[in-house]
Amino acid sequence: MNFDSGKSRLHSLDALRTVAALAVVLAHWPQHFFAVAKFRRPIADAPFFQELASGYANGPTAVTFFFCLSGFIFYWLYSNAVHQRKMQFGAFALLRFSRLYPLHLATLLALVPLVAVFHALTGADFIYNNNDAYHFGLNVAFIQYWGFEKGLSWNGPSWSISVEIALYLMFFAVCRLLAPNVLQTICLTLAALALAHFSPIAAGSIAFFAGGLAYHGFRRAQRHRTILAVAIAVLTTVVIWRFFGPMTEGDVARRTAESIRHIIPSRPTGDLLLRGFLIFCGRARELALFPSLIFTFAFLESATPKLPWHVLAKLGNISFGVYLLHFPMQMAVMITALALSWPGDVFTWPATFVAFFGCLLLGAFASYRYLERPVMMAIRHRKSPLTVLSENRIIAKDRLDAVTTK
Repeated sequence: MNFDSGKSRLHSLDALRTVAALAVVLAHWPQHFFAVAKFRRPIADAPFFQELASGYANGPTAVTFFFCLSGFIFYWLYSNAVHQRKMQFGAFALLRFSRLYPLHLATLLALVPLVAVFHALTGADFIYNNNDAYHFGLNVAFIQYWGFEKGLSWNGPSWSISVEIALYLMFFAVCRLLAPNVLQTICLTLAALALAHFSPIAAGSIAFFAGGLAYHGFRRAQRHRTILAVAIAVLTTVVIWRFFGPMTEGDVARRTAESIRHIIPSRPTGDLLLRGFLIFCGRARELALFPSLIFTFAFLESATPKLPWHVLAKLGNISFGVYLLHFPMQMAVMITALALSWPGDVFTWPATFVAFFGCLLLGAFASYRYLERPVMMAIRHRKSPLTVLSENRIIAKDRLDAVTTK
């Protein structure tokens, strides 16, 4: 492995991914349930709004966290093996297909009758409007957000999985052609920044390759796994979040830039630096906040192997299920609410909120145990007893699924 603790799984990162998935679901609560006329309410009426206001407002940014975390994990597990040709494309693709596609296809098929029933009840679509045969085909091919679409469709949140598929292909190509190192990853991050305006795939790759940079920092930090080093890492991350967290708000970043403008006397140089500062602040989540958080949790876990990190394993397994199941479940609940004439304020009730999230978590656990993992292992065993190389050590295939789980 890339660190000598013998770990082939970082349970803390698994758990962070599940927390991020739940943040997305939280943000979709008012966006989806309050979108139907009968149940329309101001966002402030959402359950536990005062306690969860930040989550309701910032939940969608968790998708960027997914991209960043995937970048870290893929550079950790696959980059050297891909470059050294110890992993062929077929094996790489099969690992990803077997993990992601079974639940994606299952939720897509489940939405066919749900979409039909909702349309029969209301004469409209629920949230996503492009639920036709063409977009169904794009979803089946996992390319529903590659630029061929007219908008989000079917299981709309799966757009980010579609983008990740493109990122995986890009990652494999660049690691096969170029030695994975810090310079390569910096250049890819800068290229993604330059192209982000033109493509959601390029925009997603900013976070992905920034996660790769976090991995390179993590790899080098393994030589200094001491309590002092961990304390410095935690403190640095706190400072980064305290300073750059507010800077993600454009007005705050501009005011800060104006306040420090007088420190840089040269006008052309100063203007250029301040423009760079504002660009950085606009992408602070991808470039600073999320990479620092991922680095710190990974470093903390690797430096404290005796702590019971393994208790987070089951939480990590359900992240993909939480993410992909929540929209079909929301549609099913909305159909029930309309068919049974539930009260118009039902989605403001704390009891409704708790019941939904409880069912979602149970569904995600069941999905992993009875669908995702059995089908994944059946596909992998049917093809070959695959193993994956990560630097100097072979990692058995059935120890990988949790660390690469959504």
